[in-house]
Amino acid sequence: MPFSSRPVLFLAILNFKNLFEIYKIRFKTKYFFIILVVLSLVLYGEYALAKLIFIRSNLIILFGRLAFFIGAIILVSRLPFRR
Repeated sequence: MPFSSRPVLFLAILNFKNLFEIYKIRFKTKYFFIILVVLSLVLYGEYALAKLIFIRSNLIILFGRLAFFIGAIILVSRLPFRR
């Protein structure tokens, strides 16, 4: 099997702490903009729309994370283990 995705996977495993820090920064910036939109809607008195946008954006983030982690589990489970 050619080395298609193995180096990226091994770098992600070796540099997991750095990868997690980058992921936290990206998550904080996305969440900041979601909060900004929700607060602007609250200031205009659109409480139902603000709640809807907040819930939908959190669900989009949740399902994106689930898809990523399930894909990573499937990728790791298909790697051949050599002893």
